[in-house]
Amino acid sequence: MKTKISAVDKIRLQNALDINAEMEVLLIRLLPELKKFIKDDSYFSLRTLKRLLTC
Repeated sequence: MKTKISAVDKIRLQNALDINAEMEVLLIRLLPELKKFIKDDSYFSLRTLKRLLTC
C-alpha cells in the first residue's frame, strides 16, 4: 500500500534529512575530541548516539 505525500511534506522531509546529515557530520567530528575529556560512561553514551545516527 502506497501513501501519497504532498509536495510540502516532501520538502519538509528533505529538510529534516538535510539537518540530520549536518548534525551527524558535526557529532562525528566532535567524538574523537570528546573522548579525551570525558568519563567512560559518557563515552559509551556518545558511541551509542553515533551508532544511532549512522543506522
